[in-house]
Amino acid sequence: MRVSSLFNFVIALVGLVAIGFAFAQLRIAWIDLDGDVRAERFALSLQAAGRLRDALTVEQDGAEAALRTPRIDAAAAARLKAEPAATDAAVAAFRATLNQTPAPVGRDLAAGLEPIVRDLAAARGDAGRLAAQTQRDLTQLQAHADRMVALREQLGAMIDRLDLAVYSSRPENADLLVIAGLAEDMRRLAADRASILTTLLASGQPALGDELDRFLALSGRIDELWSLLQRNVGRLGGRGNLQVALDKIAGDFFKTTDALYQPYLPVLRGMAATNPDIPGFRAKQAPALAAILTVRNMALDQLLAEARAAQAGSRVVLWAMIAASVAVIVLVVGSAWYFRRRVISPLGSLTGSIEQLAAGDLSVEVGQAGRQDEIGAIGRALAVFRDNAVAARALEEQAAEGRRRDAERQEADA
Repeated sequence: MRVSSLFNFVIALVGLVAIGFAFAQLRIAWIDLDGDVRAERFALSLQAAGRLRDALTVEQDGAEAALRTPRIDAAAAARLKAEPAATDAAVAAFRATLNQTPAPVGRDLAAGLEPIVRDLAAARGDAGRLAAQTQRDLTQLQAHADRMVALREQLGAMIDRLDLAVYSSRPENADLLVIAGLAEDMRRLAADRASILTTLLASGQPALGDELDRFLALSGRIDELWSLLQRNVGRLGGRGNLQVALDKIAGDFFKTTDALYQPYLPVLRGMAATNPDIPGFRAKQAPALAAILTVRNMALDQLLAEARAAQAGSRVVLWAMIAASVAVIVLVVGSAWYFRRRVISPLGSLTGSIEQLAAGDLSVEVGQAGRQDEIGAIGRALAVFRDNAVAARALEEQAAEGRRRDAERQEADA
């Protein structure tokens, strides 16, 4: 194998290995960036889904409170119109984020949202018909409540899928997702607990017997979630100012609800409430329930902030890998060109000169002799060899000419 062929093979092999390594690093950087972008978009959809479920919970609670009152006054009628409008706005926001959510998750959830919207419209129609009745059927009221609960559960399934999608995109988000989920569950149970009292106060009827047990069971579960929430936030060591949100729950939720519910506990034990201020009751408990969501929202905000920061870092790495890949390609091509020009081509020229000299052609021009390196030394040595060969040939020709003349003189003398 000629040296030039071996050189070409080595250069090609080294170049392929270097370029392959550069592109492998480039692919890793791209995958990291894509995961960070997907995590951000999933988190945005997760936030929108949580807000939609919050709005649906408020709408359900308001509808239940209004429908269980003997007579719907103007204030209750206004709430029945305003709260669905807030839910519709949350639906539109969720649909908009799903359009930006990567497939297939975004596509599947967008398709799953449409049946929820249709069922919600049907539930509102039922609520309108019930509101127009003077004597409302408790079975129909319960059916409406069950329908709204089913819609919340369907949204919960969507939220679970988005949780999994965020975690799959960035496993580092696990702690924040757990905190957001615990806060979401705590708020849901707190809303269910508040709904028990709201429904009893609105109906004006005494508790049937199991409301107190349900209320206490929900209170116990809320306390468990609160303990888990504190433990998980403590593990993060102040990350995202979540401790501030916990302090808000302790002040705005627990203290408020303890003072708010205490006067109405006899209602849960079977006593009928006298002239309850239902709008005031709901107005006081709404910010208490919203305080719980502060933790969820701050956890998701922190998740988004970290995903965006990771995106920025990934973009820097990606551009660095692109620059490195270009540099490797330029280096390999440049090195191949340089060695071919400075080593392989001169060696080929010297090889040709040697072959001509070996064939007896002493007129060959020997190049590279002016170089001050090993190739130049070879060229100079080859030039000396050629010059010596020329001198030897000249001496041999002179000797032959002398012999020819001697022979001619000898013939002339004879």
